[in-house]
Amino acid sequence: MKERLSRMKLLESLIAKQEPLAEYEEALKKKLISELLLQLVRGNVSLRRDGVTPPIVDDRK
Repeated sequence: MKERLSRMKLLESLIAKQEPLAEYEEALKKKLISELLLQLVRGNVSLRRDGVTPPIVDDRK
């Protein structure tokens, strides 16, 4: 959990940078985004800061 929060904070700081990213920073940002998306697809992570994953509602009826 702490590692995931640390990675998310790092990603937030890279996204928030105003100046162009160095090559290694851009590569790290892409890697962190890929990892986060993979965890989201697998259902292993929530984007909410409180860590609560809201239920998925299927309203396609």
